[in-house]
Amino acid sequence: MRRSTARLSGAGLDARTSYIPGDLNKVIASTIREESIDLLVMGAYSHSPIKTLIFGSKTNELLRSASISTLIVK
Repeated sequence: MRRSTARLSGAGLDARTSYIPGDLNKVIASTIREESIDLLVMGAYSHSPIKTLIFGSKTNELLRSASISTLIVK
């Protein structure tokens, strides 16, 4: 994710990374509200279709609930 942050900062955007433990959706939603974030950039990787069917996908869950534009970096 550091490369993404560097690339966005190089383009003149205020890009920051953070690690905040807790429930993914709750932490991201509250951080977006508290810091008035307008673009969420997150990394993602692929799982097998069967694993995704059984365990679900945090990326898909987050995209469904996102209230701002989200850029997925693979």
